[in-house]
Amino acid sequence: DSFEGDIVGNTANGNEGTGIQMDVPSVAGFSGSFSGTTANENSGEGIAIEGDAAFAGDLSGNRANRNGGRGFDVSADGGNWTADITDNTANGNTGDGMRFEFDDDFAETFSGNTANNNDDEGIQFEVEDDLRGVLANNTANGNADNGFDLEVGGQIDAASIGGNIASNNGGGGLVIAVGDKIDDGSRIEGNTANNNVGIGIELDVDGGGGDFEGSTFLDNTANGNGLAAGESGIVVNVDDFEDGSAMNGNMAIGNGDRGIDVAIGGNFTGDSISGNTASRNAGDGIRVVVGGAIENGAIDNNTANDNGDEGIQIDVEGGDFDGGSVSGNTANGNTETGIAVTIGTGGKVNDGSSFDGNTASNNSENGIVIDVDGGDGDFEGSTIDDNMVIGNGSAGSFSGLVLIADEFQDGSSIDGNTANGNSDHGIDVDLSGDIADGPNSISSNTASSNDGDGIHIRLEGKVDDGTAVDDNTANMNGDDGIDIALDADFEGSTINGNTANGNGGDGIVVDLDDNDFEDGSSFANNTTNDNGDDGVDSNVDEEAGITDSGNVQTGNADDARDDNGTDDLGDNVPDN
Repeated sequence: DSFEGDIVGNTANGNEGTGIQMDVPSVAGFSGSFSGTTANENSGEGIAIEGDAAFAGDLSGNRANRNGGRGFDVSADGGNWTADITDNTANGNTGDGMRFEFDDDFAETFSGNTANNNDDEGIQFEVEDDLRGVLANNTANGNADNGFDLEVGGQIDAASIGGNIASNNGGGGLVIAVGDKIDDGSRIEGNTANNNVGIGIELDVDGGGGDFEGSTFLDNTANGNGLAAGESGIVVNVDDFEDGSAMNGNMAIGNGDRGIDVAIGGNFTGDSISGNTASRNAGDGIRVVVGGAIENGAIDNNTANDNGDEGIQIDVEGGDFDGGSVSGNTANGNTETGIAVTIGTGGKVNDGSSFDGNTASNNSENGIVIDVDGGDGDFEGSTIDDNMVIGNGSAGSFSGLVLIADEFQDGSSIDGNTANGNSDHGIDVDLSGDIADGPNSISSNTASSNDGDGIHIRLEGKVDDGTAVDDNTANMNGDDGIDIALDADFEGSTINGNTANGNGGDGIVVDLDDNDFEDGSSFANNTTNDNGDDGVDSNVDEEAGITDSGNVQTGNADDARDDNGTDDLGDNVPDN
């Protein structure tokens, strides 16, 4: 028959076997409170509960410390388990502190439990099917293996895992393995896992084959993990990351490898990885690898300073960067590049994507690099605006802001950036194709005191359709102020209102490889004074229907202008 009543306040210490053994066979059941029990220093388990029948009520306030086996060993049918598990303590046991195994779902509350200084795992929590309950505010510190090890055979569905502390453990801190997916507003929030030998917080969804849908991973802390073993602070491995999911506000500082390491096997769709802090890690601060495409996803407002590799590394391996953003991030003082975005084979950047308002300064290599398929992918209708890249490249010859792509088109812009004091170029644009289908813009940038050129533009195609290279300031650079070179015509576009003074080389270089500057193009109101070579150095075949007026060129060491082609630009003023 079923037992209806309470089991309260019992003591079972120092026994040769298990302290308290409770069997609940399938023909019976338990309904009541199992609480206030003490089972310490037994040679076997402290408290053992086993059975498939109903267990209703609560399992709370019990203590099972310094036992020869596990502190708590509970094996039950989760479908029949309707009891909350709260405020239990299992410290200093030879086995796990607590082991709970449910062969169905678990939809109750597991909270306020403590499992410290055990010789195996602190808390081992296994759910054969789905987790729909609350796992909150548990503590698992100083254990020989993992602190809190959660295994879910099915999915985490509208569940909450929050406020848990798993620090100073001999394995990982909080380890979560899910067999299917995470969805329906599930939350992994506010957990702390510091100074563990292994990974601080690890989330693996079906070995990377399961989705993270409409759920959140927020405000978790993982500092100082894996220092000897070379492990990361936070590691997430999923397939699709989608449906408004968010991985925001997490902190990962001073870990033995990466701070935050996210592997998305599928697509990153309409979601955010934002507001995270990952600094002083031995590897990258934040690494995001997407096996598919980024579609309207945001990687914004993160801070990744003083890391041993890149500050922020984003690899899109199997699709486009489509309407996404990498904006408002800060990545300073990293050993390699501050922010590195790589789009893989066959991919492109399009549909209003933005790389705006980032700060990447004093990195040992480049400040910001956006590499679109090694120069074979297009940059379409997207922006690289208002970034600050200062003092990068102490490890060699590296630039502040770098774009590598094929076509630059469909209203794209590189505007309003500040790129000063870098060891190579301030802004380096390297294109295999055209700047076309505009209006496009490379304007209102400041690129001064760089060791190479201030603004360095190279393309194998043409410039046309209302492209503007206007109102830039490029002063006191070691080589040229603004250096534009292409292998085709410059048509219907402008180089106006730029200032390039006091550079070691030429002020402005326009090298069309003897091709035409024509069709309403304009070279006007530029100022190129006091440069170490020419004010304007042009290689232009002919100038048909253009504007060439209002330019100021004085005090240059060589000529005001130097004509290497049939005609020259800037000829409205005399030579020096």
